[in-house]
Amino acid sequence: MASRTTGLTLCCVVVSLTLSGCGHNRVALTKVLPNQVQSPVEPAAMHDAVIRALSRHGWGVEKDSPQSVTARQLSKGASVEIAVDMNGDSFTIRYLESNGLNEKTENGEVVEISPLYSRWVSILSKSIRDEVDRPAREAAVAAKEDAELAKMRAQADARLIRSFVLARETPLPVLREAIINAFREHGYDAQSEVEGKLVGRYARRGETLRVAVEYSSKQFTIRYLESDGLGAKTDKNGVTDIGSVYDRWTANLAETIQRKL
Repeated sequence: MASRTTGLTLCCVVVSLTLSGCGHNRVALTKVLPNQVQSPVEPAAMHDAVIRALSRHGWGVEKDSPQSVTARQLSKGASVEIAVDMNGDSFTIRYLESNGLNEKTENGEVVEISPLYSRWVSILSKSIRDEVDRPAREAAVAAKEDAELAKMRAQADARLIRSFVLARETPLPVLREAIINAFREHGYDAQSEVEGKLVGRYARRGETLRVAVEYSSKQFTIRYLESDGLGAKTDKNGVTDIGSVYDRWTANLAETIQRKL
């Protein structure tokens, strides 16, 4: 009998605590929540940011206009409807109605509500601000990637396109002859020629290299064209890397051109 009485007592305590928690698990309702964004944006961009944030967090859009969006959240039998009013540099979340969120009313107006509401609109506010800032963040990331790619290309070009300034101004026929003689000395076949440029091909034990030597009276440039067997690789960004043998061959060719002047 004592055991039964104890069990009933514990049960009543649990029920009492549960009801007490439900009765007091409320916070004051903030019906209007204004928000400033970090940087003003076009109204259309603000609207798109609001729509993306609502969708991300499961809010269903019920009414939509360029200046205001009405949305509803449903969760485990509870529901709340809000309006998000917006312009280019701010937005405001307005409480419209709710059900199942432990609302307390006075004179027909909801004055207290479950902390869930505050949590939902706080998360939504942060998400909208993040979405507003996202294009700028993505642009900054893209700019950084472009800068890194440009640096990689510059480093690759420094190897694949090597320029040499002459010690003194040299007549073009003299420099042309020096290039042709350097080609011969290192076993390059002269394949084509246009004014100010000679193209040569070198082949050795399954390895081939084609380069163009462009020249003026003050400098010449050895430019990589194509190769086989030298470990040349071009990545998805169009950046080409090549084995160290290319550096050695072009350095030897450049040294011979200068020596023959």
